[in-house]
Amino acid sequence: MLESVQHFAHLASLLLLGLALGVAWLMAIVSPNVAYDRRKGREADADVRAMLKAGSPQIGFVLLAATAFSVLAGHFVSAGTSLLAAFGFFTNLWTLASHKQDPAAADDQSEKKSLRVLAAAFSLIFSLVVVLATTLAFVGL
Repeated sequence: MLESVQHFAHLASLLLLGLALGVAWLMAIVSPNVAYDRRKGREADADVRAMLKAGSPQIGFVLLAATAFSVLAGHFVSAGTSLLAAFGFFTNLWTLASHKQDPAAADDQSEKKSLRVLAAAFSLIFSLVVVLATTLAFVGL
């Protein structure tokens, strides 16, 4: 009985890690390419920012669920790695959160753009962490 629960948890963690990886790839690579092909400048930046802000919490929650299934399966290294990746996607939400700006700040657009670039870089980096977590779960660590 316990072995079948562990097997189910192993497969569920692999499924959720693969789902998180696919959505992260769409959000970090495909969405900016489409946004910059169809729009220019600020509109494309706003679209990418909205996609990163909307998609990061969902990916984080999927990774938290994958962490729980990895723990049930006994894959603690994979669980720790996917927990790290979930934290990384939650940092996107905190990075892109609306902050009250100083009215005297003249460079508001470049600050938003640099935060968007930072969030996109975090998405790419933590997508690689999801790849590592998926590989570890597949191997059974």
